[in-house]
Amino acid sequence: GDIAAIGDWVLREACRQAAAWEAAGIAFGRMSINVSAVQLRDTAFASRVLAACAEAGWPPARLELELTESALLHDTEALRACFDMLVGAGVALAIDDFGTGFSSLSYLSRFPVGRLKIDRSFISELGGSRRAVEVARAIIHLGKALRMQVLAEGVESMEDERLLLEYGCDEVQGYLYSRPLPPREMARWLLAHHQAVDGATAR
Repeated sequence: GDIAAIGDWVLREACRQAAAWEAAGIAFGRMSINVSAVQLRDTAFASRVLAACAEAGWPPARLELELTESALLHDTEALRACFDMLVGAGVALAIDDFGTGFSSLSYLSRFPVGRLKIDRSFISELGGSRRAVEVARAIIHLGKALRMQVLAEGVESMEDERLLLEYGCDEVQGYLYSRPLPPREMARWLLAHHQAVDGATAR
């Protein structure tokens, strides 16, 4: 039962940290936060999300909530109202670890999901499994057909990155770029990455 309280703390801290980085002039896109099914069952969850954004001074349009497939198994009026409120305020929704759940794909048409994140289990086998390649490509094509962005998790090699971008994947993430970092080191990484991009653009 502690996940709701922990989740609320994570939400507030993530918004606070994002706003602090922005105030320090560190350029980045969105802040993504994992959300549990327990949190989504709380009818006041959407209000707390928007309150956390307001308290930190972080734009809801630059916040993304990552949901598991199992979190969407129960299609209730409360869940739809929650998503309507969040999306109406600009908050984006993503499906995390896509392809590993047991739920029906029908939720992709019922809920306002904007991004699919391909589970790392498929990505780790790209170099040695034709079936993993076909699954990854099928998910990318599915996302595109539904006008969604597609992100691949767990990318650890430049070859995997090349293949995924060639297949049409919009974004990739993984240890190829960095392992998880504490806030201060993350700030340094973001600054260095931004300077490298600026330098490449200038050249």
